[in-house]
Amino acid sequence: MKEAYTTTASMILGDDGILRIKLKKGARIKLSDLENHFRVTERLLDGKKALVLVDARADYFISPAARAFSSKASGKTRIATAFVTRSKAGMHFINLYIRLNKPSTPTRFFTDIMEAESWLLSFREK
Repeated sequence: MKEAYTTTASMILGDDGILRIKLKKGARIKLSDLENHFRVTERLLDGKKALVLVDARADYFISPAARAFSSKASGKTRIATAFVTRSKAGMHFINLYIRLNKPSTPTRFFTDIMEAESWLLSFREK
């Protein structure tokens, strides 16, 4: 298991190959934060790609520029991404993100962490 921390999130790479990213409550994520986040992620993964579970249940804000950057940069570090949110409104926001930004890797949203992990692990077998 490996861990890393940024000003907006904590990241834990589990033995199961899932990189779990937990956004900090009240985070205001700007483009520079996301650029740093992806640099830290690349170091944590030693240049490999991972299955990524983003715990987006905390209240946070991400700028449009950061969202656009994330959808393009994620292909360098991710095989697939599962977002976990606690509400229908959160699911709507993430679904909108997927439709507008068209991430370069498979991306889905969930309200249940176990379902998200199961979906991610299905990509490990391919």
